[in-house]
Amino acid sequence: MSSILGKRVTVLGSCVMDLVAYVNRFPLPGETLVAKKSLVDFGGKGANQAVQAARLGANVSFVGMVGSDAFGSATKDRLEENQICTDGLFRCSDPRVPTGYSTVTVDDSGDNTIVFSSGANEKLSKHEIVLVKGIIEQSDLVIAQLELDMSTAQEAFRIAQYQGIPTFLNIAPVPQMIDSQLLQLFESTDIICANHIEMKQLLEYHDNGRPEETSDIISQEQLHKLCDNFGFQTVILTLGPNGSMVYNKKNDSLFLSPPSPNVRPEDVVDTVGAGDSFIGALVSKWLVGVEWEEASYFANVIAAESIKHEGTQSSYPYLDNVQVDYRTSESKG
Repeated sequence: MSSILGKRVTVLGSCVMDLVAYVNRFPLPGETLVAKKSLVDFGGKGANQAVQAARLGANVSFVGMVGSDAFGSATKDRLEENQICTDGLFRCSDPRVPTGYSTVTVDDSGDNTIVFSSGANEKLSKHEIVLVKGIIEQSDLVIAQLELDMSTAQEAFRIAQYQGIPTFLNIAPVPQMIDSQLLQLFESTDIICANHIEMKQLLEYHDNGRPEETSDIISQEQLHKLCDNFGFQTVILTLGPNGSMVYNKKNDSLFLSPPSPNVRPEDVVDTVGAGDSFIGALVSKWLVGVEWEEASYFANVIAAESIKHEGTQSSYPYLDNVQVDYRTSESKG
């Protein structure tokens, strides 16, 4: 499928192979279960987001690192099959360092547990970012997640912001503490996106890193405080079956986007990678001039389609296969 967008997004992130086992239920500690079936799929938060955006028509460049193994070659092929520019995909020169991988367990309800092994992803450094400076400077948006070294992401964001390019950080996985390195990355971040659990973890800390008691409900006041503390301009929060919300600091407004009407609980097969599907879809709409608020509903629908199918990237829909009927969402401010 050829790209339909003129603007370009650069996704800096991890790429892994997902080793997926489907079980009736999750094993207890020390218990061994026999999987009903299994599959090997392509994953990694960065690669996932890049693939979903590209399948929806976005111009995408990917920056990451794989091993010098067969999984690394297959990953490069998969990205290029989705018409993603891989000029920024590096191969680790150390043969002892494999391409990253995740072991994923999915139960009958579609819930999952994931253990992530970084592998070559952790070898991506500031050195490689300097080498792809030209790619970053030609972007209209730069995305990163927290599966890579924070200083690496910060260097990419520094280059982007120097050129006036917006930066988008997926706060996943949330670190145990907010340290000086993460604060420096936050200073270079314009837009953040997290799910409810990740946002709760982030809200449990002040800017001095001490825990703070918070309720289970995330309020507009909390999001305003978060932006004040860390300098974010926009906060995007995914709420699973309850849709999503977008907080805009400039207008001090909270936009509530309803969930997709196209998925019933019995339709859920596999939720792995749904958050990444959301981000890829969200960005694909923003690149054609749609504001984050309206784009969030489109992203809700796309992510909901992905959970109807097994696998990670293999479950991601193409633009031609999805119809979105926009509905009115609620804005508060």
